Amino acid sequence: MPTQKFTIEDMFARKDRERAGSLTQARLAAILTKPYVLPPATQKANSELPPNYQSLGARGISILTGRLMLALYPAQMPFFVFTPAAHILNAPDADPVEMQDAQQSLFLYGRALMAKLEQQDLRPDVEMRRRSLGFRAHKTKVIDQVLITGDCLERMLDDYRLQMFRRDQYVTARDGAGGVMYHITREMIDVATLTDEQFGKSGLDSDVRMDPDPSNRMHPMFSWVKWEPFAKNWTIIQELNQNEIAESTEPVNPYICTPFELIGGEDYGRGFIESNALGDLRTLDELEMTRLDMLSLAGNMKIAKDRASLVSDKELLQPPGTVISGARVEGGRVQDIGVVSFTDVRDYSMLVEGVRDKRNDLGKSMLIESETVRNAERVTTMEISRNVAELNGALGGVYVSLADDQQIPLVARLQYQFDKDNGIMWTSDDEGNSRIEMQSVTGLAALNTSQEIDKLINALGAIQQLGEPAIGEIDMRVAVQVLLRQIGVHEPGLFKSDEQKDMESKRALVQQLAMAGGQQAIQTTGRIAEQQAGAQAGAQQQQPQLEAV
Repeated sequence: MPTQKFTIEDMFARKDRERAGSLTQARLAAILTKPYVLPPATQKANSELPPNYQSLGARGISILTGRLMLALYPAQMPFFVFTPAAHILNAPDADPVEMQDAQQSLFLYGRALMAKLEQQDLRPDVEMRRRSLGFRAHKTKVIDQVLITGDCLERMLDDYRLQMFRRDQYVTARDGAGGVMYHITREMIDVATLTDEQFGKSGLDSDVRMDPDPSNRMHPMFSWVKWEPFAKNWTIIQELNQNEIAESTEPVNPYICTPFELIGGEDYGRGFIESNALGDLRTLDELEMTRLDMLSLAGNMKIAKDRASLVSDKELLQPPGTVISGARVEGGRVQDIGVVSFTDVRDYSMLVEGVRDKRNDLGKSMLIESETVRNAERVTTMEISRNVAELNGALGGVYVSLADDQQIPLVARLQYQFDKDNGIMWTSDDEGNSRIEMQSVTGLAALNTSQEIDKLINALGAIQQLGEPAIGEIDMRVAVQVLLRQIGVHEPGLFKSDEQKDMESKRALVQQLAMAGGQQAIQTTGRIAEQQAGAQAGAQQQQPQLEAV
């Protein structure tokens, strides 16, 4: 009996059906905040998105995303540094001078890696004529996805650009501990971008590749990246038209998955909206819709006229101040004409009170209210501490895990790819063990770094008060290097070379000798002048004595 052909596309479809419930919840969270983050399954390109009746959800997500970007990826500074591995740094026979040189070299190494990520911000993709988001612009979209839908997948490309997969564009399988077993992505590609070998394996007609209309060349490609527990690496298989077109092996996964809050036994994270704000947002949306209906009814005033009324319709349309005759009036009130509109103010007041309560609750949970407090000078220690503490509280204590899921896999892949491209071998020993360690310098680590800088400055100040003997024990060049490294400053040529120092020492010595020689010449000239003056005075005294004789 022939076996049925196994395809990655079939596997994707099966896993997609299994996660339908969580995807529905994620779409509901998107509708109440930013519908374009995860549109409905039936959504067509450039068509209208589902409406909502409040903007508080979108505003709150924007504030949280901005706060997270400030904490995770601050502008104009790296978010990680490298240090020698602990067993090297703390070895009993470690040479302090060598360790300082290693720290400085690793600092520059980390700057080079960061430059690879940030080159997207400066390099327009002219050759391929494609839209290329900068690193931080890309990460802003990723954090939106994580907060709203609970999960997001990224891939680092060969040119260090990052590609984002929306929640409905991939499926994931995890083990009991939450470790990823595999991802399957679905993306539309232009078959004209495939190599000849890949296109030949796809089984597509060659006319498809040569079609002048790009929309006709777009086909879905499925990529299956799976963990191989025996080989301890990742296998990536790509499929097009239900035919395998490429396969590769990677020791470090180029796919980076970030769940917001991962529940045990589940494959996808639950988002901030679902965990903390979904009920309030649904209620607020319904209340705002009802309030809009009430206001519409109040503004849609209609005139009701009694059948026996003698007032004509034309008279009712006359300008204000016009006298209307024929109306039946009793006690100063018109009896045969009325106005149909919303008049129960008590119902509207109760509705407004409910809206206010929900807005206050959401404002606190999404840090909207705290944005009205002082919003400047967030680089101080107090502001960094306040920002991270507020974020950790608002996110339900998942800030640390979110930062780890975002930063550690990204830097690991970046380091591996950079070392491979540049032939760098010294970051690992002969047995494959890493000689260096990555440390985050953002968020809570930024607070620790600021404290380390303060401690170093205070220590140097205390040593200075002890006098010259204590100051002589400190290598000021090392102290300045450590201080600048902690701050994150590196400028080529900032430190003087040994040759420059020798030249300056010689120049200073020459100047001192010249000054000393000049001073001696002045003193000698002064003594000669004094002697000459004394001789002249003696001659003048002797001349009158001779005349007297």
